[in-house]
Amino acid sequence: NTSPFTMTNLLKQKWLEVYPEEPKKIFGIDVNAPALTALSSLQQEGILSLVVFEHEKPYVAKGLIDMVDITSFVMDFFENYDDVVTVKTFETLFERRLKNKEVGSLMNFSGMNLYEPIDKKATFAEVLDVLSRAGIHRAPILKQKNCIRLITQSDVLHFISSHLDTFGDILDL
Repeated sequence: NTSPFTMTNLLKQKWLEVYPEEPKKIFGIDVNAPALTALSSLQQEGILSLVVFEHEKPYVAKGLIDMVDITSFVMDFFENYDDVVTVKTFETLFERRLKNKEVGSLMNFSGMNLYEPIDKKATFAEVLDVLSRAGIHRAPILKQKNCIRLITQSDVLHFISSHLDTFGDILDL
């Protein structure tokens, strides 16, 4: 067994100790920013979600917003829109809707982007518990209320794949 972990010990260890890789850049946006700014940021960075921060406290996480939230908001409007929609009309309405809506009001608009922060002292088992719940694909890791890192289901899968000797028996079930 080449892994320094046993399954029992691993589940009790703090996540940041077992997964010390350099954290990815955290992309965030102010809770009061226009949703159009969020959409632009997501597109420019080529990412799917942003951490929403409290106004004037740039690292205090309030929630998440992603492409599905923005799309759901726009489509919700057009479901009840009776006029003929041309491409030009759609673009104008789309931009106006997102320019006049604050990011904070669209957090989890889709109902598919649940927000559950994880304390920096959380164990590997606690991280697995949070990320295995329906609707939670990523979670901010907080030190007090400050977001210090974002953890994703992909991070956990990367860790597991690099320690298959520890997880092998469980994965065979």
